[in-house]
Amino acid sequence: MIVQIRGTSGSGKSWVIHKFMEAVNFNPVHLKHWGKTRRRIPLYYEAYNHKLIICGNYRSVCGGCDGIGSARKVFQLYEILKAWYPEAVIISEGLLLSEDVKWTKEAYRRSWEPRVYFLRTTADKCINNINFRRKEAGKEPLENELNTRARVEVIERARLKLREQGLWTRAYSSTQTLDDMIRRLA
Repeated sequence: MIVQIRGTSGSGKSWVIHKFMEAVNFNPVHLKHWGKTRRRIPLYYEAYNHKLIICGNYRSVCGGCDGIGSARKVFQLYEILKAWYPEAVIISEGLLLSEDVKWTKEAYRRSWEPRVYFLRTTADKCINNINFRRKEAGKEPLENELNTRARVEVIERARLKLREQGLWTRAYSSTQTLDDMIRRLA
């Protein structure tokens, strides 16, 4: 099974993962020469003897698969992990994945049972969250909020396309997503 958490910047994707990781004891796993950087950072985290895997790096508040690369690169990581651990539940999130339809449909075609949570966070709340993070980092607030508002619409279109294809999708708040993941996976 592949579980994806989707939403625009500031929607709570990384928050869900961090809270889920607090609920389940995950161990970081490093693979050399993968992704955008050659620094020694975790590529994924595992729990329950590789039965539950979270893709991405979560050493900082924001994290996820965006550090791995494109949606295609994340899919390649899924392929490797599924070859190594065929029964594993693989969890991922990232802004690049949030708009993806093609690779999720491919996961379905390969019988990886994709499950997609779309975070129902208003654009105004996302913008407030982004500006709060930027302020904490000593950066200026967003100059152009239109990109975030447009992304919310693009991600909603992706949700509708996947739902029309018959894929398992849920549109929940970040708290509902976390509760559902704990109930189903922990």
